[in-house]
Amino acid sequence: MQHRLWPLTDRLVARMADSSLLDSVDASNLQRPPRSAGLHMSTLLRALYPPKASGDIDEEQLSIYGLLGLAFEDRAELALLSLAKEDDWPYTASRPGEVDWCGVKGSPDILLVPKPAWQDELTKRELSLKVKWRSSGAVPREPGENQFASKWDYELSQCMAYSDPLGTDGAILMVYFVCGNWKGAKSPEVLAWELDFERREVEETMQALATIALDLAS
Repeated sequence: MQHRLWPLTDRLVARMADSSLLDSVDASNLQRPPRSAGLHMSTLLRALYPPKASGDIDEEQLSIYGLLGLAFEDRAELALLSLAKEDDWPYTASRPGEVDWCGVKGSPDILLVPKPAWQDELTKRELSLKVKWRSSGAVPREPGENQFASKWDYELSQCMAYSDPLGTDGAILMVYFVCGNWKGAKSPEVLAWELDFERREVEETMQALATIALDLAS
């Protein structure tokens, strides 16, 4: 997997933070799909990468933490709908809805598709949006080959897992680091990476998830 910082991050974040955003786009266009019953990709990923003990945090508290992630997703979607109206913004954006992979359900965040003028130089990608309290201090800032620490395995594998059902060869992982690098004023920081997958990596990830799905079904 190759990664590089996404050059459009600052422009997207600036639009997300624009207080007049709701004047340029209708919030009723938000497309969050319902979650159906059955086995979900997140269940397989949690089994593959079990979360570390979270102390005394219960399910209700976790759901409150999750509100920030939902708000971040919605604001990003509104900003992308606004930017898509501008001629020099290269992508259209939409919620792909729930996808199905061999009977396993998944809910990708946002699908970015290049506009016709950019189709020769850009490719469609899922935009995966995360809110994290972990530090941004050790994440890769330079282009390279998977310089992420193992704590990012869940997020990277999730991006790969949606590659097959969406027909993409890469993704954009965008992370809101609530406390930045946890130094000084602990100012928030938003970073995003373009990720390009090797077919071998995707196949290995899907095989690992398929094995877990079989174990859960038996």
